[in-house]
Amino acid sequence: MEIHGKIPENGFECRCDYSETARIIEKTCFTGDLGIELTDLAPGKCVLRLNVLPRHLNTNNIVHGGVLYALADTAASLAAASFGEGGSTVQGNVSYPRPASGRVLECHAHVTKYGSHLIWSEADVMDESGEVCCHGEFINFQMEGSSNFGIKKVGTQHAE
Repeated sequence: MEIHGKIPENGFECRCDYSETARIIEKTCFTGDLGIELTDLAPGKCVLRLNVLPRHLNTNNIVHGGVLYALADTAASLAAASFGEGGSTVQGNVSYPRPASGRVLECHAHVTKYGSHLIWSEADVMDESGEVCCHGEFINFQMEGSSNFGIKKVGTQHAE
């Protein structure tokens, strides 16, 4: 599926092909092992879902903070990579305002600032009640020519 969108702050429009992205998320060792599923992706935005399993719980029988961090980091990285340039998280800060409850978690991430090499984003993980159980702020370093998550940049052009 090819998606068009405007890259914030620099006036370029991008076209990206996301047809392989869901398969890569579900088959990649770490994200696949956790069971992370892609539900929506557009330039600068990403939504992921996770069905909570017993292996995701800590000794207090609540979702482990590392699982929440991984979900937020993956969503933020996808939102950053959605412009067609792969990269890596260089900084991530999360807070856990309440324990996650229920059987399904959903994470919404969006880009807040797009620089020449760095992309800032935020991610919120919500449980079945719709309450935020993890909020993260991330910085990703983008490497030109690298393709994370199978996202392919089809083209860019300066917006009029």
